[in-house]
Amino acid sequence: MPGFSVAERTEMIAPHPIGELEMKNCKVPAEDMIGQQGDGLRLSLQTLDLFRASVGAAACGMARRALDEVCCTQSRASNSASSCPVIS
Repeated sequence: MPGFSVAERTEMIAPHPIGELEMKNCKVPAEDMIGQQGDGLRLSLQTLDLFRASVGAAACGMARRALDEVCCTQSRASNSASSCPVIS
């Protein structure tokens, strides 16, 4: 689409695209618009609100797994769960 480009893309481990989109004099055909003209910011903020809880839950799950792996590795090395710095 003329006027639309990916200005910067950040490579992540997760398969979700992260980056900066650039729109300069970008004209979207009426049949390709989502919602009404001028509602783009509202629509994008609603989408962020919708996914905020699931992103937070995923982050908590990843943190829990990392903690479990650290404790599991350390307790295997010393044969004691109390060797985990979080537990002791």
